[in-house]
Amino acid sequence: MQKNLLDARLFVLVLLLTSVSLAVSCGGGALGPASESPEDQFAYEVARTYKKKCALCHGKDFAGSSRGPSLLDESLKNGASLEELTESIAKGYPEQRMPAWDGRLSAEQIRGIADLILEQRAAD
Repeated sequence: MQKNLLDARLFVLVLLLTSVSLAVSCGGGALGPASESPEDQFAYEVARTYKKKCALCHGKDFAGSSRGPSLLDESLKNGASLEELTESIAKGYPEQRMPAWDGRLSAEQIRGIADLILEQRAAD
C-alpha cells in the first residue's frame, strides 16, 4: 500500500513538472506578454498609441477617413521619409486639422509611430 502511495505521488510530481516545463517552453502562463522582448513591448505600445491617437483620422488600416488622409498613398503631402514623418507628427499642421503631438507624446513614441507608418507603407 505504501509503495502504491509513493508511486502515485511520484507520478503526480512528474506530471506537474512536465506541465510546467511545457507551459514555459510554449510561452504560456506567467511568462506570456511579460517575457516579450523590450522591442516587442515597444512595438505593441506604438501600435496601441496609433490606434488611440491617430486611427480616428487616418484609419485603423492607415487608409484614411473623412477626417484625415491615407498614410499609404504614394506621395504624402508633407513628405514620407522617417525624418519628415517624425516632424509632421511632432509639429502637426493645424491648418490641415493635424494636431502637434510634441509635448503630448514622447520623442520615442513619435518616432515609433513614424516607423510604424513606414512599415505599413512598405507592406502595402
